[in-house]
Amino acid sequence: MIVIAVVAIAIVIAIAINDIDGRRSSSKQ
Repeated sequence: MIVIAVVAIAIVIAIAINDIDGRRSSSKQ
């Protein structure tokens, strides 16, 4: 169960980072 929670958190962080990078790219353009 702990492993599932860690994986879920890692996915959420990855999505958050990707979302921030996407906003920065759109802002630059």
